[in-house]
Amino acid sequence: MPRPDRPGSSHRPARFGRTEGAARVTRPPLQVMPTTLWEYPSQHYDWTDAEGRRHTMQGDKDYAGATPSWVIWQLLMRYSRENDRVIDPMCGSGTTIDVCKSIGRPVKGYDLVPRREDILQADARKLPLEDGSVDFVFLDPPYSTHIEYSDDARCIELLRAQGAVVIAKLNMAELAWGATTQNATYGACRNPWDTDRIPGGSSGGSGAALAARMCEAALGTDTGASVRVPAALNGVVGLRPTFGAISNRGVFPVAYTQDAVGPMAVLAQK
Repeated sequence: MPRPDRPGSSHRPARFGRTEGAARVTRPPLQVMPTTLWEYPSQHYDWTDAEGRRHTMQGDKDYAGATPSWVIWQLLMRYSRENDRVIDPMCGSGTTIDVCKSIGRPVKGYDLVPRREDILQADARKLPLEDGSVDFVFLDPPYSTHIEYSDDARCIELLRAQGAVVIAKLNMAELAWGATTQNATYGACRNPWDTDRIPGGSSGGSGAALAARMCEAALGTDTGASVRVPAALNGVVGLRPTFGAISNRGVFPVAYTQDAVGPMAVLAQK
């Protein structure tokens, strides 16, 4: 059976579409909803600018993960006023800019990789703005449940952000549980100084790779000396930092209140 109208609604979204003989799609007019249970039969809405030109889309319809423009419209109409200054620090395809133009809000959009000329290049963490110069910030990180993003742990994300080049994933004790790095799935890891000996664990692959000069630095995890033991047995440097100093987000836990991500390196120097 057809769904009844929402109380207070003046249209049935199911009736949206092209009518017999119509030259173009018509959408119902937007209206401010009294609750956050919003609905609208399209990603975009229609509007006419001051020159009389009709617009039927905001942003880029092919931009994966974009917030529907009518959602942005609802937020701005509810929580901002005309001429309020709006900022979108992760502007994506420019949907926020287009919505602001349609309702009279001065706007600046930023992105690390701008897709349009009216989007400025900037890191959302370091926007070139003065204090008190903005009335409304639309913070919509480009995350979505149907798009695949990096599976990197937070510690790897931070390294990449500082220019680190990640070259490999290394062997370790399975589930980070063990001090010898005898991994039943990927095979035993050996000490490069003497391949008849163990490299320690659980971060034995990191210690061995450093000792073999395959890399200049590596990461390990330390619950009960799993950074310090491989560092000692392979003749390299390892540090267990204070718990929480380096984020454990994305790291498989052994004992959450004791796990620590620790840096390892060939040498320790300034």
